[in-house]
Amino acid sequence: MKQIYLLGDSIRMGYCEPVRELLAGYAEVHFPQENCRFSLNTLCFLHTWAEQMQDVLPEGIDLVHWNSGLWDVCHFEGDPLPLVPPDVYEVTLRRIVQRIRTVFPNAKILFALTTCIDASMTKFQRGVPMRTQAEIDEYNRIACRVMEEEGIGIDRLDEASRLIPSSDRADWVHFTETGYKMLARHVARVIRGAMDI
Repeated sequence: MKQIYLLGDSIRMGYCEPVRELLAGYAEVHFPQENCRFSLNTLCFLHTWAEQMQDVLPEGIDLVHWNSGLWDVCHFEGDPLPLVPPDVYEVTLRRIVQRIRTVFPNAKILFALTTCIDASMTKFQRGVPMRTQAEIDEYNRIACRVMEEEGIGIDRLDEASRLIPSSDRADWVHFTETGYKMLARHVARVIRGAMDI
């Protein structure tokens, strides 16, 4: 039985249980119980989350499916700069790659590109939008470049998210249960392809 580890923010938290169900009988799916938030947070706590796994050691993980991005592009309380500026994001992604390779030494890595927003929906924050699609696209381009240079596969989760209608979104960033199940089917299919299961 393959051992899969999912890393990511609230989007990952929305699809992790359905992915586990979809891969039952093919793989065991593990993930942190908390929101991994932004890239620097993932870098800081990755080893802690790995130590909290039950029933499998980090060395036993076959694949890490990972995303950082939606928090990184956030503009909190009208801050003109994103939480993690593009140059810092790039450096941090490279550091996370090395951290994953250290913590999960036998794992293949897949990076899921950040899901798109739906700007037509009501936004829930004060002031200027916390995120823009243009910035998400920029950060996804950075991630693609880093992963290509690091020899890591890309999951086009961004493209899958574009296919989800507004009726299956909880707000302009998040999804309903139905929307998360759509993402889960995509993620499970990508993982099965990567693991040949």
